[in-house]
Amino acid sequence: MARDKRTPQASLPGADLVGFMIQDGETRLVLGEVKSSSENNVPPQVMSSRSGMSHQLEKLASDLNLLYTLLRWLLPRCRDNDAEPHFKAAISLLLESGNKAMSLFGVLIRDTQPDEGDLRRRGQHLGSILQAPASCHLLALYIPCSVSSLPDLVHAGGAE
Repeated sequence: MARDKRTPQASLPGADLVGFMIQDGETRLVLGEVKSSSENNVPPQVMSSRSGMSHQLEKLASDLNLLYTLLRWLLPRCRDNDAEPHFKAAISLLLESGNKAMSLFGVLIRDTQPDEGDLRRRGQHLGSILQAPASCHLLALYIPCSVSSLPDLVHAGGAE
């Protein structure tokens, strides 16, 4: 629940995923969102609603106040440990690129039949508005149990 401390107001969404990715010799800042849905609609509302994943990823890429807040949250967690050089490299790359060199990830967890329509339109939309060198990766995980049972399964250690 402490992830909400990464945003200026607890009721606003922050990033569910915050970290670094090393690719082609560059260290990039990674920001991401995770959504789950049992809804039968394709795509589910968690992808396209006003508070949906697509909107949140756009905001992560464009809202400098939110980015600054996330970096302020991340800095003390990287100071004086193995993550510090990655933080410095990722922030340098980000600043040199005009706040564009970051990798966004969206992860959708579903307990429905797989359907590429869950991600296609949102991916096309994000691809049309994000500017290089930003990158965005959307992943859908289709699980064999109900989304609502996940907390109990995690708590039980998947013993079922």
